[in-house]
Amino acid sequence: METHTVLSQLSHSKRLKSVCVKLLIKGSTVVGTTRKTYQLILGDEQGSIIQATFTKDLDDSFEIPMQEGGWYELQNFEVAYAFGVTRVTRNRHQINLSDSSIIFKIPPLSFCHYYRFQTFENIQRGLAHPKFSIDLYGAMVAVGDIEEAEIGNHSLHFSLVNMEYEHIICVAYGEVALFLDNYWNSTNAPVVLCVLQFWEIVWGVGGLQHIKTMDGFSRILFEPDDVPEIQTFRMRIPYYAY
Repeated sequence: METHTVLSQLSHSKRLKSVCVKLLIKGSTVVGTTRKTYQLILGDEQGSIIQATFTKDLDDSFEIPMQEGGWYELQNFEVAYAFGVTRVTRNRHQINLSDSSIIFKIPPLSFCHYYRFQTFENIQRGLAHPKFSIDLYGAMVAVGDIEEAEIGNHSLHFSLVNMEYEHIICVAYGEVALFLDNYWNSTNAPVVLCVLQFWEIVWGVGGLQHIKTMDGFSRILFEPDDVPEIQTFRMRIPYYAY
């Protein structure tokens, strides 16, 4: 741990000893003919984040020895350039873990929440690049009914409002849509504050269309107490009640 590399210093051309990271998201899985690939989001003590993959044989019955929220030292991994039309992080590299990688659980190195909040104005004006995911916070309003977007997949439309009462239309899909629908139908709160983490901007002819979930990565966190922006929002809403 004393000589580990921070994520901002990663390079595919350097020989690396290790990195120490927090597992933020254990995301989607992609099943191929012989391999299953887990998509991960990792953060370090400096607040940087990076996407990673973990590949195992499908016949291997063991789960990934990493849990969300845990800190780990990673050794014997590959660093490659990130690719894809839409990316979860702005890091130009990604980490590729394999069966030969070595993973140790370690004590926490920091308590950063890793959010990269965008302002509503930047999103609406096109100043937030749609290639990269965004984080957003606000009050949830105009929540619709859950619908079947396609066979086996659900969608749910809603709007997010900031402290200036600007609106952005949002669309949740899949498990996030079901999670949101269950929470919305079970709460009695007059105002629901939330954080949208790792969402995608959909920009079309005429301007912003909406933001939507990225399959396997996007999350909704309701009423998080450890986010200063949510605490400020609470204090500025006169009709917010507990």
